[in-house]
Amino acid sequence: MFDIDSIFASSIKDVCRGSTGSSGLVSYNNSLISQARIFDVLNTPRDEGLHEGDIFHIKNMNSQLEERPKVMRDLLDEAPVSLTSQSVVEVQIQYASVDKCNFRVQVPGHLKPAVFLEVRKN
Repeated sequence: MFDIDSIFASSIKDVCRGSTGSSGLVSYNNSLISQARIFDVLNTPRDEGLHEGDIFHIKNMNSQLEERPKVMRDLLDEAPVSLTSQSVVEVQIQYASVDKCNFRVQVPGHLKPAVFLEVRKN
């Protein structure tokens, strides 16, 4: 049997409830929240006014992963447009408590070796 209270459906992929018991919405991009249309999972698509070709996203709120620090891959996943091998991603890094940071950059699925970057604080 499904736990209906843990199922969430919306018109925007990256929007969901803050928690299973919450009615507030969260997203990595706050502008998406106002664009999201929330659906009642007990209704049929017709009841919700959906037509052929409309897309909706369903999430099982019980399977949400625990919060974790963001990684570079998250920035690529959250990019507003699909990135290609010719795309340039600019990253601004702010740090205060260390004298240097080391980064290992590798494109997932590519055989090219990783690029190692060392950034030193002046």
